[in-house]
Parts: sequence; structure tokens; C-alpha cells
Amino acid sequence: MNVHELSIRIKNKTLKDILENLFLNSLENIRGDNIVSRDVSGVVSDLTPLFMADGAGVDGYNVIDLKSVDDYVPIIGIDSSIVVVGESKGGLLFSIKGALVSEYRGVYHVFKVGPLPIYLDEDTLVSMLESINVTGSSRYFKGFLEPSDAKRFLISIFEYLLMEFADEVMDRGLIVLDGSLSLFKSFLDSGSSGIFLGRIRKNSLVGIAKKTRLVRRYPWLFSLVVRYGSPCAVSVPRYTRERGYPYNVYIGVFRRGGLPMRVDVGSLGVISDEDVLNYLYNASHTSHGYIEVLKEAHILSKMSRGELIGVKKYVESEFGVKFIGSYGLRDVIFGAFNSLVGDNNENI
Repeated sequence: MNVHELSIRIKNKTLKDILENLFLNSLENIRGDNIVSRDVSGVVSDLTPLFMADGAGVDGYNVIDLKSVDDYVPIIGIDSSIVVVGESKGGLLFSIKGALVSEYRGVYHVFKVGPLPIYLDEDTLVSMLESINVTGSSRYFKGFLEPSDAKRFLISIFEYLLMEFADEVMDRGLIVLDGSLSLFKSFLDSGSSGIFLGRIRKNSLVGIAKKTRLVRRYPWLFSLVVRYGSPCAVSVPRYTRERGYPYNVYIGVFRRGGLPMRVDVGSLGVISDEDVLNYLYNASHTSHGYIEVLKEAHILSKMSRGELIGVKKYVESEFGVKFIGSYGLRDVIFGAFNSLVGDNNENI
């Protein structure tokens, strides 16, 4: 399209007029307003919505002051990673790796699992569910064969097994996961398996999310805990056991000047929620207040390029699988120009 073609009339308006009405005139909605910069990859800081909640007060909210406790409880942090290795006509081949890091009175222990190859098709999906006594409609689970959903599904299965292991080797401690517990509720509580999270009996289950959509739904709560001045936590009224959730959700800051995080507490009566929050506060943290065992588990669960090559070689040699080279369609079409700014917008 040439520039002069913008003068072509469409329903009595030129394309130039239409574009100005749709795009340029929209800027009137933010005239004189504050706006947060966003980098070209689309990443935006979790703290940026806080300016929308200036002056948030504590009135009407039960703010829990976190305090030191004299006794110690063991704590195990769990994290995992998963990578798509290949695809066949019937399913997807993944490599999965996990790490458990425990801490008690300053003494750390590490347990790593993987990387392990795992092939997911309809048959293996059903057998996996049966192996952990999770049932559900096959129609419901067929959606998990999409790569993004399959990843979350396999992470749910894998981390659940790691949780069960931690529950066996520890008593009256904290099992802490990287991320919210909603992943397990959404992907494994499919009607007849509603007791899934309740299978962790001996310890308190906690999910800590650094990034959460709640920061946009409840910006005033994040602002509240940041401005409170000392480590604290506040309950999110919408997400509680009284409303049918198997856990309570809090926004917490575990270090003065630290970052606010979502904290899901499924204590199940083993330890009170307030005690769980205080034990988390007394655990070792990074400078931003993130739990140290989770940081270490996150680092140890990442897969190296060499490990992925090893997984492919193992599958090739042991199972006679042949890997066929493939190329990204956009790379084929656009070549070197496919690495320019805006490249990540294909699926928007």
C-alpha cells in the first residue's frame, strides 16, 4: 500500500481519518496521566500497578503482623521445569526435571529428579491419571494434549508426586511450591478428584507466587502490605475456604522493603495459617523476601542444553527414535528479519 492510498474513501471516510479515530484519538484517554514503561518483550513489573492504589489504608482488613517464633519447623521447597523435546503424529515428547531443597536450623539438603523423558499421548495420559487415582472425563483431559496445557498438566502430576515424597519424609513441616496452588485445583480437581490437595496429610502445603494476576485485581492489597512498614500478610477475601477453596490466599511481605507475593496456605489443620505465615517469615530469605529453599530449588531444577542433548541421545539409542529437523515457519518466510522488535506478537 502506498501512502497516497490512505486517501481512498471507505464508507465516506478516508483510511487516514479512520486510523486517526481508532488510534491517535485514543491517546486523549491518557492525556496528563501516568503510564508505566514496558519493554519490547512485553514484560511488565508486578509492582507497577501499585501507583493506582496510593493511600490504601488498613481499615476493613485484618493485617497479620509477622513475628519471630522460638521453635523451628522443617521446610522443603519444590520446583520443576519442563521442555518440549519433540512431537509425533500422536503426542508430544517432553523432558522434565525437579528439585527438592530442605532446610532445618540452617542445614540444607538437596534431592534432584531428572531430567526424565516422558511421552504424552491419550493412552499415557489415561494411565498417568489412573496411577495416582485421579479420574475424569476423557473429553475433559484431551485438551491437555495441546503443548501449553500438556506442560501444566505434566508439571501438576510431577510436582504432586514430589509433594507426596516430601510428605512421607517430613512431619509437621512446610512443603512450599513455587507458584499458586490453583494449578493443581484447575488441572487435577476434575469433579471426582476433589480430594487431590487433601492427600497431603502430615504437613502444611504452601504455594508462593512471585507473579500473580491478583496484583491487578487487588492492587490496593499489594499497596497495603508494601506501605505497612513491616513484614505482614493480609487475606484476600475472595479466595478462602469459606468460599469453597481448599486453601486460603494471602498477600504477604516477608522482609522489610521486600516484594509482595501471593501466598496460598493449605494447612488442613496441621498448623494454623498464622503459624504457617510466621514460620515462613522465620525461614531464610533472599534480599527481596523470597524463600531461600525455593530459590535454590528453582536454580537446581533448570535444564541445561547438555542435559537436553543427553535426553535426546538416550531416547534415540534406547528406543530407536529418530529426530527429524524442523524449522520455524516465520524463520522460513522472513529469514533474518524474524528477529526484529514485535516478533513476539504472532499469537496476540
